[in-house]
Amino acid sequence: MLNEGVAGAGDLLTLNDIYTELLHRARVRGLPEPQKTGTHQADTLALAPNRHQGPPQQVQVAVPEPRARQAVPAPAPSADAVVTADEVRSVKFTAVQLAEGYDQDEVDAFLDRVVLALVEPAAGPQRLTPDDVRTSMFTSTRLREGYDVKEVDAFLDRIEAELERRQAVAGGRV
Repeated sequence: MLNEGVAGAGDLLTLNDIYTELLHRARVRGLPEPQKTGTHQADTLALAPNRHQGPPQQVQVAVPEPRARQAVPAPAPSADAVVTADEVRSVKFTAVQLAEGYDQDEVDAFLDRVVLALVEPAAGPQRLTPDDVRTSMFTSTRLREGYDVKEVDAFLDRIEAELERRQAVAGGRV
């Protein structure tokens, strides 16, 4: 990946870009999935220049409050899509502080993985499965700001439904 670069990543490869691509490659080859542990913004650490030699990419930076997420150009979504990469990029959750919430950095990192999964064709190998969404877990917050649990869970339900639809397409059942 460091020699070839990663399609859809920015000019610099971050720890999250490398992890996500490694996860995708492991799944395509039927290999064990890599594990990732990070704190706060560690996954945004730029490690190397992206040497991807494909067509020039239009890289935009979307800056929804309270987080910043790098946009990846996406093919036109299917008319049947339950949720699109653009919706995931632009979603905003209510911030809660004295009620239980989800760690914002962890949710944002997971949504970055979802965006990368949704920009790929539905008919090919998938970076994420519905089970990845079902089993995702985020640290609870109470005394520091976090995302509203019900809002995040409802949005994850839509993502799970979209990944189930994409599995059906990839399996030739739709």
